[in-house]
Amino acid sequence: MIKQVPNLITLSNLCCGVISLLLSTRGEWELAAWMVIFGATFDFFDGTAARLLKVSGELGKQLDSLADLVSFGVAPSFLLHFYLVDTFPGGGVWNFVVLVMIPFAAYRLAKFNIDKRQTTGFIGLATPSNAMFWIFIPTILNTSLFETSPVVPVVLAICSIVFSLFMVSEFRFFSLKFNSTEPHVNRLRYIMVGLSVLSVVVSLLIGNIYYSTSIIILLYVCLSVFKNIFSKSDEV
Repeated sequence: MIKQVPNLITLSNLCCGVISLLLSTRGEWELAAWMVIFGATFDFFDGTAARLLKVSGELGKQLDSLADLVSFGVAPSFLLHFYLVDTFPGGGVWNFVVLVMIPFAAYRLAKFNIDKRQTTGFIGLATPSNAMFWIFIPTILNTSLFETSPVVPVVLAICSIVFSLFMVSEFRFFSLKFNSTEPHVNRLRYIMVGLSVLSVVVSLLIGNIYYSTSIIILLYVCLSVFKNIFSKSDEV
């Protein structure tokens, strides 16, 4: 029975994703976002539990991908879609474009399972990172000057396509794990940590901590793209 603990944690992640979907259909954007956060927490601990219990296998790997697809692919896409339909009923096709992230997330997860190059980092934006960027966007927009701007559906649709392409791209996204004590090896990670702290402080000063989540992921994407363009290292 103890060998099933990691799978039970993974299934908890899946349940969080399903609950998020249900909350999105009811217009409870903030709670739906928090359920994705809880899902990400379970997603972190299922791997930790598997390592501690020395449990590994193909079943857990596939189950993890299925849970991630729901929690970090379907859930944030539905959250955005139902927010747009509720707030911009005349948004037309733009309100549906955000759903494009679902098939791209599925492809990215399947690719990750068979790609042996991603043992210490990521090739393509990880689905949890993509989800973290989006989940609080409806909450932020509901308290901003752009709450009812007609350009919002168009901008979100275009951004969803860009992030979908990042998920399946060959861009190398650096790992946040500090695997070395050498400062120059972790330079980009130190920069990321510093900018993350700064974004939290700025968000607190603005009066909405939820800004920091999207800002941190955006900074991570920008730094990774910068590294791909200007660095000759193949480290991920």
